[in-house]
Amino acid sequence: MASTCAECGTQLDARADAAYCSNACRQHAYRNRKLVDWEATIARLKVNPKPNRNATAVTAKAEDTIKRLLQRIKELEALEAQFQPRVQAEVQRILRAESEYMDRLRTKYQRVLATRNGILTRADYDLIRSCLHPDSRASASDQKLANAFRVFNEADILLLNDKDHPETVEDLLKQRRNRKR
Repeated sequence: MASTCAECGTQLDARADAAYCSNACRQHAYRNRKLVDWEATIARLKVNPKPNRNATAVTAKAEDTIKRLLQRIKELEALEAQFQPRVQAEVQRILRAESEYMDRLRTKYQRVLATRNGILTRADYDLIRSCLHPDSRASASDQKLANAFRVFNEADILLLNDKDHPETVEDLLKQRRNRKR
């Protein structure tokens, strides 16, 4: 049994339950049905235009919500306008403080460099360090250890407080006697 397309009227050579000859005709029929539905709704409203009380209440509520949201946006923009300069000012303050601190450290370092004479030569320092280092202590010879001990003892006057050093021979002897006890 041959049937025709519901939209364009052409002969159908498809399944027995097919209503349209193509997807285009099916879509066109759908749009026409929707258009008829809209036209019927418009005609009905023209004939009986009764106001929807709920719609006016919803509209007023929506307007109120929109006003509150706009007010909140203005408040947030004002806060943002205040926030950015405050953050920038705080960053600048921190940078100035850090810069001043670095300047003080640089001045102190330069003062130390200018006044340092050094108590040990680099060779003496390296000798003591190599003897004290945990990786090389076992391999340090007796002569190397004796040299390091001598260099370290010679630096004791410079390394210790003045009050720990005896000023006279009697003070030295007294200090030795106290150590033996």
